[in-house]
Amino acid sequence: MKKSGVIDLSLKLFGINVIITALLYFKDLHYLKSMFSTYNSSSIDILSLILFFAGGLITFFISYILIFKSDYIAKKITKKDHTINLNFDSNYKNILDVSLVIIGICILIFKFSNIVATIIRVVNYFIDSTIGNPFMSHDISTVIQYILAYLLISNSRNISEWIIKINQKNMKSRN
Repeated sequence: MKKSGVIDLSLKLFGINVIITALLYFKDLHYLKSMFSTYNSSSIDILSLILFFAGGLITFFISYILIFKSDYIAKKITKKDHTINLNFDSNYKNILDVSLVIIGICILIFKFSNIVATIIRVVNYFIDSTIGNPFMSHDISTVIQYILAYLLISNSRNISEWIIKINQKNMKSRN
């Protein structure tokens, strides 16, 4: 595998991490909605909302570039592209597949305590519905993270093939 290939793969994995983070960025939209419903709207509130959406769009744009234009960035970063000998099969699709599974497993492991707390809050809410759930947006984001992690693990082969297919289309359109 060439040095640019390793950098390309790293940028793709970082882009996937950024897009998952960007999706979770919109969980704060519930907070903004509650903020705007309690106060009179003013130019400061509208500016805050515009900045919030602009930050989300910029994050999605950066993740798009990292995932689908990473080969171009990798070639610009590496001045001298040489082959790196790895002791394992350096099939690009297999490495991307394994990396997606690892990202999914990391999400499942690091968010395990959050999903347990979410389940406990939901059970308590159904037992005593007079108790409100002030962590609703956090609970929703935790469930979304777990669903995304499951999808990354269960569909890692399809996702890696899709990313490679999009990159091949981008390479053909540039030539």
